[in-house]
Amino acid sequence: MKFYLSLLSILFTACFSVAQNTSVFSLGLDNIKQRANTGDMDAMVTLGDYYFNGVMVEKDSKIALSWYEKAANKGSVDAMYNTAVCYSRLQNGNGSDEKAFEYFTKAADKGHSIAQYNLAACYINAIGTKRDMIKAYYYFSLASKDIPDAEDKVKDLAKRMPAKDLATAKTLVKKSQLNVDDKKLHSDNKDSSTSTDAKNGESMNQKDMRPDDAFEL
Repeated sequence: MKFYLSLLSILFTACFSVAQNTSVFSLGLDNIKQRANTGDMDAMVTLGDYYFNGVMVEKDSKIALSWYEKAANKGSVDAMYNTAVCYSRLQNGNGSDEKAFEYFTKAADKGHSIAQYNLAACYINAIGTKRDMIKAYYYFSLASKDIPDAEDKVKDLAKRMPAKDLATAKTLVKKSQLNVDDKKLHSDNKDSSTSTDAKNGESMNQKDMRPDDAFEL
């Protein structure tokens, strides 16, 4: 873990500020606990933050992990990342490189740039997985859109990788970018269609639509 834990100590705090939900904070500890226990994802993440940082409760990374993991399994990307970091940091048999790798992967594949950076580091150092320079190059490339240091890692890997592996890695990055562009295109078309429907709706409203002519929402 030596490769990336020093970076995590800087970026981890920044990620937690993203995960925090101010609307939940205002509820108070008892209400947050109540909401978390009833399945509120934001409350779970916030309660995890409290236990990890020792805010209004005694600091307990194991309890923090349990709340992060619950929120992660409900779909919170920040919680996926926070879960990975907890697993990478816990000591005395409570940590797990394999689980850290699992949750870094989940967050990275949801577009979390810091998770992408750390996942690349896992592949370089064989942390929780086999060493894979192609995937390291791929995830550093994805992370580079938000993390300048990742671009330096991409350039360094490019100098050290066999030409065949580098070509494979670049192809993966290109395919990923094409998928992103394709999704954006579909999203733009959907927005355009919605805008057209709205205009049509305005036209029909101007004609004083009868109630039975209206669409059910």
